[in-house]
Amino acid sequence: MYYTNEITSVWWDVNSSPVPDGYDAGLVGPCIKKMLVDLGHIGPVTITATGDFRGTPEHVLRALSSSGIIIKNVGNGPKDLFHYFLSWTRDNPAPATVMIIAHYQDLAYMDRSLQSLNKEGYTFVKVYAHPIATCTVSGPLGLYWGKVLSGSVDNKPETRRQFLLDKCSETSETKDESACFFCLLCYFSGKSVESFTAHLSSEEHAQEELDNVSVGLPKGMKIIRGRAVWVKEQPKTLADSQKAKNRLKKLKRKRKLKMTSTKKKFKFFSFIW
Repeated sequence: MYYTNEITSVWWDVNSSPVPDGYDAGLVGPCIKKMLVDLGHIGPVTITATGDFRGTPEHVLRALSSSGIIIKNVGNGPKDLFHYFLSWTRDNPAPATVMIIAHYQDLAYMDRSLQSLNKEGYTFVKVYAHPIATCTVSGPLGLYWGKVLSGSVDNKPETRRQFLLDKCSETSETKDESACFFCLLCYFSGKSVESFTAHLSSEEHAQEELDNVSVGLPKGMKIIRGRAVWVKEQPKTLADSQKAKNRLKKLKRKRKLKMTSTKKKFKFFSFIW
């Protein structure tokens, strides 16, 4: 079955499914598109990469953007991917095809909404970050990130040139079609890798991240590479460790003295009564 007239949108969580070390990032776009063609999805394609791009090498960002991939830095990882994907469906009614590349747990979290959208006429292609044997998520199994990247793609210059020409003819989901780098925390958009990386290392962005982390998170939880995790701070040195032990002893001693004092007062009042 071929979906020749449908718009196809790819949403890729780069933190759960990163570009492997040593892999040519410029081949990611062609490999994704080839996999879609192999599955029968022929038509205009937009690929959006979301995640925390701090620390991503500039040559990787440049290679991804050169293959037509839209880069969006987000603060809450897969949750933001899910949010912006749902926003996309409101602007792009069915029939349409959506490929989601994410961790199995994140896809399981989205599953109920995906089933509902599937009834409306959307077709979903799920790509798991790692191969899994069994799964409760509806849909075909066996499609995982490594398999997509292992697709045989011609790496000749003329092949890449044709791919870029195809990308130019496809529709763009962004208002500013010339921009391909975005920070959704700060409402930043840029056309170059240099401006994007400069923004991510700026004080303005750092403050926005701090505000984003502090809102709605319980004490002891932090955002690390797009995921909320519990963090138990460890003492940095032996001296710090000893200080922590002494502090704990003092607290226990104070608590014991307080309890003893309370018992004495209770006995005294009982005697008077």
